[in-house]
Amino acid sequence: MLTIARISLFTAPAFALLLTGCSSPSSDSSSPTQISAEQLAAYYWVVQGATDRNGNPVEAFEGDFERPLQLTLNNNQLGIAGSCNLIGGDYRLEGPTLTPGQLVQTMMYCDPEAVMLREAAIKQQLETAQEVQLSSTIPPRLTLTNTHGQRLNLQGEATPETLYGSSGEIMFMEVQAQRVECPHPLMPNHQCLHVREVVYDETGIKQSTGEWQNLYQEIQGYEHRPGIRNVLRLKRFDVANPPADSSSVAYVLDLVVESEVVER
Repeated sequence: MLTIARISLFTAPAFALLLTGCSSPSSDSSSPTQISAEQLAAYYWVVQGATDRNGNPVEAFEGDFERPLQLTLNNNQLGIAGSCNLIGGDYRLEGPTLTPGQLVQTMMYCDPEAVMLREAAIKQQLETAQEVQLSSTIPPRLTLTNTHGQRLNLQGEATPETLYGSSGEIMFMEVQAQRVECPHPLMPNHQCLHVREVVYDETGIKQSTGEWQNLYQEIQGYEHRPGIRNVLRLKRFDVANPPADSSSVAYVLDLVVESEVVER
C-alpha cells in the first residue's frame, strides 16, 4: 500500500492558476432550481451544443471532437478546458445573471481548424452577460443564454470533491516511464504504474522520495504515455464503503509538475 504525506488542499483548478464518479440514474424532471455559486462549483459543465437566437444549431459546436469542452465555475473563476488553448477569467453571479470578466488564454494553434473555430465560438458566447437556468435533473443541466440570444447547453459532471464528499488532500507522485508487470488474482496479465511519493517543502524544494511501488489502480484524469516519466500533483480522496476488490482511496490528477522523455 502506498504511504503518503498529505497537505491540506488549497488550490483552484490548475488551468485557472496558469492563466492569472458514482453515476446516478437520469431523472426526467427538468424544473428550474435556484442558482447558487456553490451549485455551479460542484460540477464540471460539459458542453452539449449551442443554438443561435433563432434556435438553429451553432455549426462550430457540431461534429466529432476528440475532447468535449468543459466549463468550470469555481471561486468566482471561470475556466474552459478541452480545446486547444486554456481559457479563463473571473465572473460575477447576481441572481440568475452570470457576467464574465475579460477572458484570457494561452496562444497556441491546433489542427484541425474545427477545434479553433469551436474555441472562438465559446469565447464569443461568453463575452456578454448570461441568463442562467439550472435544471433539477440528475445529472443537472445548465443553460447559458447571452444578450444576443445565443444559448449554450451544458450537462453537469460531479467534481471529485462532490463525488467523494470532501475537499481532498494534496500529494505528489512520481510515475516511471514504463508500466511494470504486477500479477493479481483478479487481474491476470495486469500492468501497473510504478510510482513513488515525492515530498516538497513549502518553497517547492524536494525533501525526500519514497520507495518505488506498484499502483494497481489508475489515476483519474491521467493518461500514461510509455516512455514519459512524470511528476504529478494529485488530489487524494478517501472512498467511503468501496467494493471488496477496490481501493479505499482515489487519486485524481491536479497538475503535471514535471515530464521527461526516458529512452530504454
